[in-house]
Amino acid sequence: MGLLDFIKPKSALEKAAAQVREPYAQPEYRRGAMDKLFEIGTDEAYRALLKRFTISAHGQIADEAEKRELVDQLAGVGEPVLPALKEFVQTEKKNISFPVRAVLKILGKEAGIEFLKATLQQYEPLDHRSVQAKTTLVI
Repeated sequence: MGLLDFIKPKSALEKAAAQVREPYAQPEYRRGAMDKLFEIGTDEAYRALLKRFTISAHGQIADEAEKRELVDQLAGVGEPVLPALKEFVQTEKKNISFPVRAVLKILGKEAGIEFLKATLQQYEPLDHRSVQAKTTLVI
């Protein structure tokens, strides 16, 4: 690794991915980053967008509103975002309730429930670290 590697500017995706996870930023700042990631539209951009669900932004009302809007936007994209959404729901141990809503909106009730059952069956019954995810999947 050379000295100039530290000076290299970040890509638009890297910048937007960091901005979307900024808990103390204004909602407009995060929404702008989300819009940029939707504009990029790659699998990597969708994965970065989903990281928004892992933070709690300052201001609970704005945080909830942003997450609900993000669910609607993800559902609006549909199939292209589904692989990233499914992976997120299957691998995260908490903060999956909003992504589950997006999956259900995209897949529909029948296919969505089948996906959630299959995801729940992946967990070991005695795995105490995944209780929150298992509870969300059951509900």
